[in-house]
Amino acid sequence: MTVPTAFFEKVLKPDISSILELASMNEMICQYNFDITTLNNRDYKQRNALFYAIYFNNLENCKFLLKNKISLWVEPQYHALDFARSLRNKKCYDYILLFLNDKYIFS
Repeated sequence: MTVPTAFFEKVLKPDISSILELASMNEMICQYNFDITTLNNRDYKQRNALFYAIYFNNLENCKFLLKNKISLWVEPQYHALDFARSLRNKKCYDYILLFLNDKYIFS
């Protein structure tokens, strides 16, 4: 059985434009994965910082983190307001409540 020469031409001479397109798509996918990883890592560090600021009743750190537009979730499903209330941390709880009122009601 002989293989037609058109088959070899197609296999041995690939279309360069499709290769460039695949390479650029691969580069975009790698950049997207890098951005997602960086975002998740940064979000984790912010949540951890807010968690410990509330846990150790450090109002100054709590104020600093909230003013710098940090995420209000200390865990993926656990809001900082609920966390402060569960610890009976009145200072941080009142400040977070005030922060939320200023941010969402008065703006």
